[in-house]
Amino acid sequence: MPSLRRLDNFSTIRLGLALIVIWSHSFWLTKLSQATEPVFWFTRGQLDGGTWAVHCFLNISGFLVCGSWFKSGSFKEYLMRRLRRIYPGFITAILVSAFVFGPLGGVVLPDQSVFTWIFRAITLQDPQIPCPAFCSKNPYMGMINGSLWTIRYEEFMYAILAMMGLLKLVKVPVAISLFVIFTFGLCPGGEIFNRLGSHFFAGVLFYLFLQKVRFTRKLIVLSILAVVVASVSGRCLNLILPIPGTYVLLALALNKKLELNKLVFFTKYSDLSYGVYLYAFPIQQLFFKAGITDPNVLTLVSTPVSMLCAFASWHLIEKPFMMRGRDRNDLSVISAPEPEKTEVSEEQQSSKAQEGSKEPEEPKEAPIKG
Repeated sequence: MPSLRRLDNFSTIRLGLALIVIWSHSFWLTKLSQATEPVFWFTRGQLDGGTWAVHCFLNISGFLVCGSWFKSGSFKEYLMRRLRRIYPGFITAILVSAFVFGPLGGVVLPDQSVFTWIFRAITLQDPQIPCPAFCSKNPYMGMINGSLWTIRYEEFMYAILAMMGLLKLVKVPVAISLFVIFTFGLCPGGEIFNRLGSHFFAGVLFYLFLQKVRFTRKLIVLSILAVVVASVSGRCLNLILPIPGTYVLLALALNKKLELNKLVFFTKYSDLSYGVYLYAFPIQQLFFKAGITDPNVLTLVSTPVSMLCAFASWHLIEKPFMMRGRDRNDLSVISAPEPEKTEVSEEQQSSKAQEGSKEPEEPKEAPIKG
């Protein structure tokens, strides 16, 4: 059976981002206010830690899903990869949230509001509708799982990329155009859709430019400095963040010398980030209901329980579905798409056909240079 272990640092980084979401949520789940959250304070109210982590998830998704399109042999294969990765864990988390966490939070089944919530969540409608009986005395009363709202936006991005692929438009000019449209809020989908689209297509652009991108310490420092200045000035962070933010994120993710997945036990054999993200919110709600009202303590007690749920989700649900129909090339080291060629001789076409079944050549790592 092929392994799902990656040779980059994405799994560890994504787990770290999921833990940041837990930490950030702890502030407004306990006080219904972002004002005391450190990242929100540092950026002068432009975004909080959870929002920043979600942006990073979209950066990574744009990068990896663009790669998935080029690796897929057809639209059907691309679609099945996305469905296997997202929906089994997503639907399971919805059902567990409703039928396990729901009663623990005070819901008496059958409760029509719970079934309405399940339907809206599974069909990618806005799941942030209240189930009044759930944790009814919490500051964020009635909200079973407030983290699920991002899934529908991510699915929209996958669909946009799929349409680009079907029309043979997964190309730099088109990706730049979409990035600009989303970054400047020109898409009619609303402010959140535009902001998440901007970060997703920043990731797509970095994948398309991967053969030309060089990760240097100087550019990393300049990127961080640009983000810090926009943060402390309280202006233009959402316009500036996508490109330098993605650059720094990928500099860490693609540097194999760091070997983060080997250093962190939880990501050496598992990918827990998705499960942690899916299960943390209702767990935090229940701990607050039990009397834990300090945000830092809530983070500490919620994290291990969320990771246990994520561990079960990965090994019992996510990984088995991802393994179906896969071969050893599916999770190979990230490689950039080949540059387009205008003319290909019959001899070259024959050679390519013979090489089509071979495992792709491992690309050079992305070291951070001085």
